[in-house]
Amino acid sequence: MQRVWVGFVCVLGCSDPVVVEDASVDAFAEDAGSDANLPDAGPAFGQVRRVATLDTTTEGIAVGAFEGEPAVFAAMTSGDIVAVTADGTVTPILTVPGALGLAFRTDGSFVLCGRADDSEDAPGVIYEVREGVATVIIERTPDDAAFGVTNYIGVAPDDSLVFTDSPADVVYRADSDGSNVAVVTDTITYPNGLAFSADGSRLYVAGWEGSTIHAADFDRETGTYSDFTLFLEDVAAPDGIVVADDETLYFVTSSSGVVRSTGSGIEPVIPARAVLIPANGVFGQGGLGTEWIYLSALGTSTLHRVYVGQSGPSLPIR
Repeated sequence: MQRVWVGFVCVLGCSDPVVVEDASVDAFAEDAGSDANLPDAGPAFGQVRRVATLDTTTEGIAVGAFEGEPAVFAAMTSGDIVAVTADGTVTPILTVPGALGLAFRTDGSFVLCGRADDSEDAPGVIYEVREGVATVIIERTPDDAAFGVTNYIGVAPDDSLVFTDSPADVVYRADSDGSNVAVVTDTITYPNGLAFSADGSRLYVAGWEGSTIHAADFDRETGTYSDFTLFLEDVAAPDGIVVADDETLYFVTSSSGVVRSTGSGIEPVIPARAVLIPANGVFGQGGLGTEWIYLSALGTSTLHRVYVGQSGPSLPIR
């Protein structure tokens, strides 16, 4: 999100969340029948669990492979990237200045939004991380100007990249190797998180300051995008977008917690106070629990997940 917050407002769904404090292997099991409040029925929709305690707050989050098993990778506001495995173990991977959004490629490498160096006014860049080594692959706009804040990044179905420069109000695309950077749109106010539809035919982008969600069609054959149109309004301060297999959209918001789209608008999943300013989310895969969304957060140094009772596609979308 790249904003400074001193508090939060609960706008939707302010009933008390159920939070289970458990970072053991059982906390990641598909059958959570050991919960005291639901001994036989398993987890309830909207139930929140604490997964691991980290050193700082987090923003970027993705699921990738660590030592051959699915793991949650989180970008901490310190710049440290850590992997959290299904037994709750936290392993440092590397440190990148100003680490924000990250996304995995099919070959196991990942791309990461960050800054060129540790100075406060350093321009935004895009890193590629292979075998624990970070290399800058994008550092200038198509007009050869510096980026402001490279905030969130995704990998398209054709392996190209798409990322936001939030204060510049621009969404960019680039080839997989970082070449051929081009403007996708400059019509969204403070574009933040983004996600592809489950079939890869559409890109959704969150307009954080405008409380809006925008959408554009994606052409796999040409790697091009249509003009963006307004998809949803009145989604307060949307930061991250998570897409389910059935195309249900979950919005991780700074002020309203996690909400999801319905045929008539949006409905609450958890209030913001359940995890203290959630930032981004990703569906678990494999032993992490496929019906849980893992959440980064800017108000707590604890990694959480919320049960939603449906799964999402493996990323990147193919």
